[in-house]
Amino acid sequence: MKWFHDFLCQRLGTPPEGYSQETPFSSMGLDSMDAVIMAGHLEEAMGRTVDPEIFLTRRCLGEVMDTLQQRGFLVRGV
Repeated sequence: MKWFHDFLCQRLGTPPEGYSQETPFSSMGLDSMDAVIMAGHLEEAMGRTVDPEIFLTRRCLGEVMDTLQQRGFLVRGV
């Protein structure tokens, strides 16, 4: 979770208190290029291929994290 927050803060210039896991990406200004970049950085961090469509077809960070957990990329609550 911290990785996502740090990335979004840096990439979008959004303060951590400016959004939650349920804040729509569209209201944060996240666009398709940001999604591709985010997926690429996440691939490097995890050592696994991450399809950018995850970020394009999910409404918010919470939905992305749920999808990554379902696909075995994340273990939440640890």
